[in-house]
Amino acid sequence: LAPKGRKRLIVRRDDSGYFRDIIGLPELDRLVTSLRIPSTNFNLAQDNDPLPFSAYCSSGSFVDKQRALTLHHQGATVILRSVEQWSPDLNRLRAAAEAFFRCEAQINVYLTPPSQKSTPPHWDTHDLVVLQIEGSKRWRLYAGARTLPLGDERFRVGEDHVGEVLEEVVLHAGDTMYLPRGVIHEPVAEVYSAHVSI
Repeated sequence: LAPKGRKRLIVRRDDSGYFRDIIGLPELDRLVTSLRIPSTNFNLAQDNDPLPFSAYCSSGSFVDKQRALTLHHQGATVILRSVEQWSPDLNRLRAAAEAFFRCEAQINVYLTPPSQKSTPPHWDTHDLVVLQIEGSKRWRLYAGARTLPLGDERFRVGEDHVGEVLEEVVLHAGDTMYLPRGVIHEPVAEVYSAHVSI
């Protein structure tokens, strides 16, 4: 049994358009293609590895949209960090989350091509609330030796133990998942996937 407060929670809605009044692919497309996003808020990753900034940044400071989109079409996941800075709707969502949970929140967006992933199995040092915006994503949840890691206890690939798969869950557009900090997870897109992580 999981310790109190440590169990993941999934809310199924059977409504693929449930989050469209907050965010949808047209707004995500605008964020990726129209804004001048600093490299500190934009990452590309494929398989288990982040791609080097030099592959998609110009002058080291800002994203070269054409290069980034080409890599995305070749299978790289687009990761937008603290994207609420450029989206009024997501900023309202961030503010609502902060008021409800009584802690600071940040919103990241993951745009993942079919059958792709952006990270190896890992834990986060913060809780996650995942909103599946478009498509579907399979989340593998693993056993691990650590529970409730603190902010300075980052997961170390190849050093921290990843146990057996405990559960696989698929989020479809409109679904929400709560994932406590320290739960080792590995999300893989089944079809083109867009999800928001609070």
